[in-house]
Amino acid sequence: MARTRTSGTPDISPAAPAHALLPVVPAITLAVPRLLPLAGGTLLMSLAAWVYELTGQRDNPLAAVFVLLAFAAAVALLLRAGRAQPSRHTLAHDTLTIARRPFAVRLANRFIARLAAPAIIAAILLSGLATLALAGTVALSAAGSPRLYNSDAAAFNHYNADLVRNGVNPYTSDDRFWDAVARFPDAGATPLRLGRYAGERLGPSLDTVVRDAHAELANPALRGPEYVPASLHSYPALAFLVYLPGDWAGLPTTFLTSLFVLLAFLAIVLWTAPARLRPALAVVLLANTFLVVYTLRGSFEVIALLPALLAWRGLERLEKPGTHGSGARGSGARGSGARGSGARGSGARGAPLQAGWLGLACAVKQTVWPLVPLYAIIVWRRQGARAALAHLGIAAGAFLLPNLPFIIASPGAWAASMVLPLTLPIFPSGMGLVALGRAGVLPLLPPVAYAALELLALAAVTLWYATARTLPPPALALLLGLLPFTLAWHSLFAYVIALPALAVYATATKWNEISIFAPAIP
Repeated sequence: MARTRTSGTPDISPAAPAHALLPVVPAITLAVPRLLPLAGGTLLMSLAAWVYELTGQRDNPLAAVFVLLAFAAAVALLLRAGRAQPSRHTLAHDTLTIARRPFAVRLANRFIARLAAPAIIAAILLSGLATLALAGTVALSAAGSPRLYNSDAAAFNHYNADLVRNGVNPYTSDDRFWDAVARFPDAGATPLRLGRYAGERLGPSLDTVVRDAHAELANPALRGPEYVPASLHSYPALAFLVYLPGDWAGLPTTFLTSLFVLLAFLAIVLWTAPARLRPALAVVLLANTFLVVYTLRGSFEVIALLPALLAWRGLERLEKPGTHGSGARGSGARGSGARGSGARGSGARGAPLQAGWLGLACAVKQTVWPLVPLYAIIVWRRQGARAALAHLGIAAGAFLLPNLPFIIASPGAWAASMVLPLTLPIFPSGMGLVALGRAGVLPLLPPVAYAALELLALAAVTLWYATARTLPPPALALLLGLLPFTLAWHSLFAYVIALPALAVYATATKWNEISIFAPAIP
């Protein structure tokens, strides 16, 4: 037992065991080394998004470099927070080590911390207030208006839900394209490097697209190949079926559905975290301004990530290597996983539900498809190849469930829609590497070069999870699986805006493995 001084303060002498000090250290104090990077990464992500939104159409070299550097710094901080959490003993040892440092070093560290922490806290609170203000503005000014949507994809999902309600197959409704454009005048359409834009290198601005689309809407003789009617349907069926209940209920827009899904997504992230840390993490989540604003205005990344998050929560409950029987061959070692009784344990019984969530995520949007191999590898390394194949089969069934009626009705049209984002000659766009090419900071490479870089990055992440001696944190795969999109020809900020929330989830899963963060037992 640790010796205590007469004042009642713990003894931090070398003779005192490390675990003796830990119970008297507040959980929030031990969480600070992860909380501050989470907060800093979220702030940098929001700052990059603000600059991107304000200057995204101007191809400003300085802005492009700033956005990419701020985003890279944000990702570095988020990954630092979400990496493997030290053990309980290590936390106690580190706490004692800090206490034994020379007074001058401790004074300098405290001075820096007292400057940095208040600044980060103030900025987080201001960003959270900005989020509430912007969300309120969207709710009051556009929640019931077709002008809510700031992208054609968001507007067309609403339109396709309306088609289904009226018994029309969206995948065979190209003739409805111009009616959809007329219904959502501010959403515009996806411009292609054809027709009136064939000679352009970087493509028209959104204002130009809206103006030209209105002109072609008013005068059909002006219509050319620069707007393809097939872009009305370029996602799996759940992208628009999720809005069908609201459409049946007579909701004028997708705002309330998006709000409900967003709140559910954030609630699950918070529910994963230890109860003692949820208030602080709620403020961090709220500070991600554009996650909220994009989602409320029709972006459906969160709708795809919500079931993916549920699938990953199921992964955390799978049997871990080395916990049951002889089927596990070491902690996370390649090829490990329970065979025999281990593969039929409690984790295997949970496979249908969690794998089904993954399939439903893939039935919303193609941007979550890269998570599938990472999920399969994690299951393989924990439970073996047979379990991984079972999970993939269940995920495939869940993916087909909402899509099957449309596949049966129009297999060719449905299949063509799934690959449409890859086959259309779209212009380079986004905040990633391609932004430097658009701004002239780097040469603008052919689309195939960006596709190759994206695939190489995804392959590197997949290979790491498959071959690392110790299995990397499964929750971290949610972040790493989305990062390759920053190398794509079309790298919208919406694709990666949820990274701070996913980093909170990844960090929370590690906190839960340390008893000091668990609720106190009376």
